[in-house]
Amino acid sequence: LIHRIMNQNDVTTIQLCCSVMWKLELNDAITSLLDNAIASSLTIISSNSSYTNNSMEYRSLQALGTLIGHLTLLKNRPILRKRLCLKKLLLWSLDNGKITMVIAFATKILECSRESLVFKPPNPWTTAILSFLKEIALTNNIKLF
Repeated sequence: LIHRIMNQNDVTTIQLCCSVMWKLELNDAITSLLDNAIASSLTIISSNSSYTNNSMEYRSLQALGTLIGHLTLLKNRPILRKRLCLKKLLLWSLDNGKITMVIAFATKILECSRESLVFKPPNPWTTAILSFLKEIALTNNIKLF
């Protein structure tokens, strides 16, 4: 399923997959899918390959970010720090020249907070990540859009 999502990069497929899993109450499958999505994302980010905004890795990372957001924030569930710490990942990517890729990943996750009851701003966690992204953009002249 992870490979299909990474290759297809279709938000409708991701939404359908997540909604079916939630309706069938497949909690173990959801946890496993979330863990695999995070592991795949970190593998792509830490790889030494070069990328462009249209590369397969970049699009796959965006799809995985959307999936992670749908499995967690959209359903008012937190992303546990032991699984994925977005602030640390952003700091690491800034030091290792992968900031554009990680910003795309983080924003795809955060997009799902708009529809969340718990994680939409002014939630402290969401606001802190958004403030950190703004600070990165202002100090490094990075276009976020």
